[in-house]
Amino acid sequence: MDNAIFNDHTIILSQRNSIDITGISSVISYDDETLILESNYGKITIKGQELHIANFNNEIGEFKANGNIHGIIYVSTEKSNGGFFSKILR
Repeated sequence: MDNAIFNDHTIILSQRNSIDITGISSVISYDDETLILESNYGKITIKGQELHIANFNNEIGEFKANGNIHGIIYVSTEKSNGGFFSKILR
């Protein structure tokens, strides 16, 4: 199910070593320190150590991973109108 859109999106982080996420349409890349996921809210990067994908069901958008989780970062899909300097330099 490529490019699936899921309206429900939740993240449950337990003890910083288990993460459950809904609303995930695909796993873009992964290794034991970085997981990059696609959701309808943009890309989600999970940083840590010894990260392992425990389960991913792209039909219903459920994702689960284990490991030492250090951070979760969203990268928006919205285009920026530029920052402060781009407005000055127009």
